[in-house]
Amino acid sequence: MLSDITSQILDSFVLQIRKKENQARLQRHLVDPTIKYILEKLSPYLLGGAVVLSLIVLLTLTMIFLIATFVSVFLKYALLAGIAYLVTLNASNNRLERNQVVLISFAITLIFALIDLYGGIFPGIMNAICNCPSQ
Repeated sequence: MLSDITSQILDSFVLQIRKKENQARLQRHLVDPTIKYILEKLSPYLLGGAVVLSLIVLLTLTMIFLIATFVSVFLKYALLAGIAYLVTLNASNNRLERNQVVLISFAITLIFALIDLYGGIFPGIMNAICNCPSQ
């Protein structure tokens, strides 16, 4: 008996909800104010999230630029270290062990890096090797 009454009430409720005028009233008096209230309460957090996301994108782009710059500088000195290693390893009368050759090549690279840092030696070397016009 109680289930019949409950079933009739639910059926009547569903029929009333399906009517367009009742749906419009529910949307106007219940759904719209609820969404407006939720958006008012969440707007500072959404704005903060947008600011944080913008900062993350900006920092990511900055890091990519710095890494790209670092890689080009690193490759220049890695190439110099490799050349110094090969020259030292293949020098005539070379009686050095391999770890000594590595140490000498990195010392040469460090000296060239310091000179390049304070004096710009690479453009002069490239000009002497290939007689390239300076840019």
